[in-house]
Amino acid sequence: MGSSLQQPSPNLEYRGNQYSQLSTRQQAIVYDELLKKCHSLQVLRAELHFLENEGRPVGAPNEPKLKLKRFAAAPKGQSSTRARKAIAISCEWGEAENHQREMLAICAVDVLTGETLMESLVSPSQPLEDWRTKYHGISQKKIDAARKRKQCFYGWREARDKLFEHLDRKTILVGYETGIDLKLLRLFHTTIVDSQILAISAIFGQEGGKKLSPEYLLFRICKDFLRMPIQQNGFYDGDTDKVFEKALVWREIVLQYTQRHNIFKKCATQWKPEFEKIPKVKNASPEKKAGQNKNDAKTAKTQTKAKETGAPDAHPNIETASGPISDKNQAAGTFSQGYEAGYLAAYQAAYQAAFQSGFQTGYEKCLEKVNSQENQAMTNKLYQSQNAYEHTHQGSTQHTDGEDIFDDHRGG
Repeated sequence: MGSSLQQPSPNLEYRGNQYSQLSTRQQAIVYDELLKKCHSLQVLRAELHFLENEGRPVGAPNEPKLKLKRFAAAPKGQSSTRARKAIAISCEWGEAENHQREMLAICAVDVLTGETLMESLVSPSQPLEDWRTKYHGISQKKIDAARKRKQCFYGWREARDKLFEHLDRKTILVGYETGIDLKLLRLFHTTIVDSQILAISAIFGQEGGKKLSPEYLLFRICKDFLRMPIQQNGFYDGDTDKVFEKALVWREIVLQYTQRHNIFKKCATQWKPEFEKIPKVKNASPEKKAGQNKNDAKTAKTQTKAKETGAPDAHPNIETASGPISDKNQAAGTFSQGYEAGYLAAYQAAYQAAFQSGFQTGYEKCLEKVNSQENQAMTNKLYQSQNAYEHTHQGSTQHTDGEDIFDDHRGG
């Protein structure tokens, strides 16, 4: 079984952001527009979606444990009386053997009404080598606690079965990099509106196949088009807060896209010169990537263990440019601002070096230097800020065994 569902407030406000609320008439108009925006099979193939009766996509990474026989399509329309017309879906995941992704959380929101349909942690179906806790806050300890309380889905199959209560083959699935979520669910589906594909199409006039940094593209969409900060405090109080907010954001992008397409196109025109200048970087060798993933997993495991055991901070008196970090808001703000500034600085430095030298090697060397020096310094500051926050508020936000960590209703 899943956890209790969060809902935005009656006016669809969450974490300081206001989300679109549609009248009955607007819902009909938006649904018709979404139908027109659904991607063709050709585009889905270019995005390496798994399609029914077509086998493994050409060019898809080798994942031996991802069996096609475990995939399933949604029920047909006539067999599902509760199917929604359009659903925004978001998932979080960890990494198992051979870099295979396993679902750790899922959220589904009705695109037309804003109603939360499902929101829950998901116990992985196989052991994980990297929980990626630093990205979403979900750890093995939290999953184990949820299992003990029977407040999570037991694997991707139960999550998919729950989704089928709201989904049929005609339901429009809305997301961002939707192919990843569908693969986590082992789900065949072809009625899709992917906000990342819409953005790339608006920038380059090419729908499908073009690859950009998904994080940076999302940052520009939210900042320039939605004018909406996301993950603005750097920390999430609940285990599924991030996946919940992402589902709301995916919904908002496509709603605003259908209603303000000309403005989105203007933003895309402004982004195009920047994204066109991004040179392609050679992929790291499998051996190097495997070694890096192993180190990342070890680092994440150490950080997660220290955080969960409530170990005292070795550097309680961390200072920033504005003085000691003394409260939650300041620590959170420092974390968020540092991440954003460092992320953009790394890209800017790398691009500038590449353009001045005119050689691919110039870009790669600069990027390597940025990653090893500036980004390392930035990362250290971020973790110092986070540690200072945890030390200051140690125990104030931790849940005891008797608390229900899922009953966190917001607004209405």
